[in-house]
Amino acid sequence: MGKTITLLTVILVSLIFIKVRDLRFWETFYEIEGSKSNEASHRYTYLKSRGIRCRLQHVNSKIGAFVHSGNEFDTTVRLLVHKEDYNQAEHVMENFGQF
Repeated sequence: MGKTITLLTVILVSLIFIKVRDLRFWETFYEIEGSKSNEASHRYTYLKSRGIRCRLQHVNSKIGAFVHSGNEFDTTVRLLVHKEDYNQAEHVMENFGQF
């Protein structure tokens, strides 16, 4: 029983460490809700093709919606950019309309 509690504690601490580390390196660059989430995907593809470190994060705005099959209007999509690339991403996005 003691080993199980220790193992669970180690796993929990590791997950918290990973989440905190992630928050330190990534900033929200663009955020959109609902059915227009393809816009975030286009911006992601544009930035990635120009060497910007970025990723998409899907956030469900309804608590428990993942259990109850929430629809696309309950979802927010965030485009996260690495902090070191944030200024470069802003500069690159000035030409996004021409893409």
